[in-house]
Amino acid sequence: MQVKTRLLCLLCIVVMMLPACKSSSSLGNLQARELSSDERSLLRYYNDLPAYEVSTVLPENMAESDRLNRYFDDRHDSAFFAPFLDSIRLKYPVEWEYVDHLVRYVQENIRYEENNPGMDIKHAFQTFTIGSGICSDQSVLLGKLLVYSGYNVALFTFDEAEHIALGLKVPAGYGSFKTPYVYIETTNIRPIGDIPEDSFEPGLLRNPGLVEIVRNGNSSFTSVRFLMKHYREMQSLYGDDFVFLDQKSRFMTIRINSLQHVVDSLKANLDGIRIRYDKTQAKLTQRFNEMQNLGCNGVISDDETYDLCASHVKKYNALVEETNALSETMEKESGITNLLVMELNKLINDYNAHIEEQNSRNSFP
Repeated sequence: MQVKTRLLCLLCIVVMMLPACKSSSSLGNLQARELSSDERSLLRYYNDLPAYEVSTVLPENMAESDRLNRYFDDRHDSAFFAPFLDSIRLKYPVEWEYVDHLVRYVQENIRYEENNPGMDIKHAFQTFTIGSGICSDQSVLLGKLLVYSGYNVALFTFDEAEHIALGLKVPAGYGSFKTPYVYIETTNIRPIGDIPEDSFEPGLLRNPGLVEIVRNGNSSFTSVRFLMKHYREMQSLYGDDFVFLDQKSRFMTIRINSLQHVVDSLKANLDGIRIRYDKTQAKLTQRFNEMQNLGCNGVISDDETYDLCASHVKKYNALVEETNALSETMEKESGITNLLVMELNKLINDYNAHIEEQNSRNSFP
């Protein structure tokens, strides 16, 4: 129970340390392999394009919506992203699972960069290839991936907070800020629809601007209700913090929970065997004392006493066999239980180490 308490405590720490838009959320760099010649050529193409700065000081002839739409107008990266999206679609053919995993892929795998005024917004291919970006970069990347998947998206802009988030079109009743779009945070792991007001000054994430994308997808995320139901079910099973965990932590949490149930069941069974064993031991002592009182030891010449003692000895020996069988079963069950407890403890230790690693990555020096 002490281990489980520690585990739950660490889960709480993870949520408390989740970064906001101005914090780091690194889970690895996508630049783990060498780029192909076509990818290098595509990267040069985007590097040579004019930069559109995050700074609020913009040319009068370039409105914010026009500036942000430029990243969606360009489709030179469509052939590059097609196999990536196909691989996720094959793995998660159910719509709500596909969208959820696509969102979490960007949340988990694109490292957040500290926001510096005037920093250029990257194109989706640049962010994906480099493996890092600011909130606008990550929102553009996820937005473009969803557009290529056929979905209608928009961008939520928060000028005072210097923050940009993605909106995904959903059926009535599921939108954020009284819009047809549900809020998606891309800078850290948060469930779709969760607005990180706790990470900003009060009121800064209210009344956002809405940038509608012109060259957009047509589909609405119609199965959003199933995803919300999934969130509730997972939180009911594994705690409210579960939906804020990365994929590896979620898998380990589920495994720990499942293994804990097995261990608890084995321990309960073992306790039942031990109770039966103690009862047979008590009966053995009682039988032995009864035989001693009857004089069932040494040489017995009286036939009647002999027959009575023989009956008691037979019952005593049967109890001995039952006790020995229970002892063997208890030893076997104890061995299995101990092995699973060792596996459970190792898994919890691995989980705690993973959480500590995530916490160290999610904090600045």
